[in-house]
Amino acid sequence: MKRWRLIFPIALLTLPALLLSLDARAIELNVERGTVSGRIFEAGTGHGIPNLVVKLIPSRQLQAPQKITATNADGGFKFVDLRDGRYLLEVYQGITILHRSVLDTNVETHKVIELRRKQ
Repeated sequence: MKRWRLIFPIALLTLPALLLSLDARAIELNVERGTVSGRIFEAGTGHGIPNLVVKLIPSRQLQAPQKITATNADGGFKFVDLRDGRYLLEVYQGITILHRSVLDTNVETHKVIELRRKQ
């Protein structure tokens, strides 16, 4: 019983920090002709987040297959040999979608996007 008296207050203090860290993520995204690459990381520390699923879904006009990869140990991912056009980029942690946006590989882009869990 005494052990719970010690653990419970500590758990109450650390829970908010843990919950905040779940949403404190960002993606650095680079779009160039034929290539989409990026890195998903903890915004506060800069540490990469491994094993997130990244999907790149081409528009119907491209008639190209969907591409799927997972982030590496440093949170990086890369899609190459892409046709020019519009793609839907989706990032998942398990079945939870963290990000969804439309990209155009005809327009070179470099941006950092904050990721939040979709409700």
